[in-house]
Amino acid sequence: MNEPLRALISSIAGDLYTDELHRYMVSTDASIFKVNPACVIYPRNTEDVCRVAAFAMPNKMAIHCRGAGSGLCGSAVGSGIVLDFTKYMNRLIRIDPEEKNFECQPGFRLGELTAALKGRGLFFPPDPSSGEYASFGGMYGTNASGAHSVKYGNVSDYIIDAQIVLASGLITTLSDIAATAFNELPKNLKHLFQLYEKHSVYYLTFF
Repeated sequence: MNEPLRALISSIAGDLYTDELHRYMVSTDASIFKVNPACVIYPRNTEDVCRVAAFAMPNKMAIHCRGAGSGLCGSAVGSGIVLDFTKYMNRLIRIDPEEKNFECQPGFRLGELTAALKGRGLFFPPDPSSGEYASFGGMYGTNASGAHSVKYGNVSDYIIDAQIVLASGLITTLSDIAATAFNELPKNLKHLFQLYEKHSVYYLTFF
């Protein structure tokens, strides 16, 4: 283990592994890709995620967030730091049957929500094929859909808000960003918005 990673492991409450076995275990997902990461980290809390993000940028390391590893496009694998949320950050924080919403950590699984909703007459509409064990962090990150997406839409259609950790290690929420005037946004978010505007979908009319 190199010195920067030794410093990182001493600053987080979660687990950090660089041995061949742990790296091999997260080197694949349900896609055809296989990439051995530099290390795998199992964060215990949001503070761990902030410290990892703040560490990765100056050390020129990518972060690859991982849930169940059921994605088909290789989004959970990479050569940098694999951040696996399923070991510790996997709780259902609250569920409100009256308001029909819930809050969870990224490692919480759709199958667990389905079990919690049993007998309430409620369900979470997006239903990816790996839904029994797919985590909400992964579903959110890939905008998962499923066989009934034509009727019910994708995960993005059901997000009320999200707490996110920026590459700098700072925490914000999507609602805070949405409430900020464009001129007051930091440079990176302005650039992201401009990219979205430039590459937004154009609807074609056929005659």
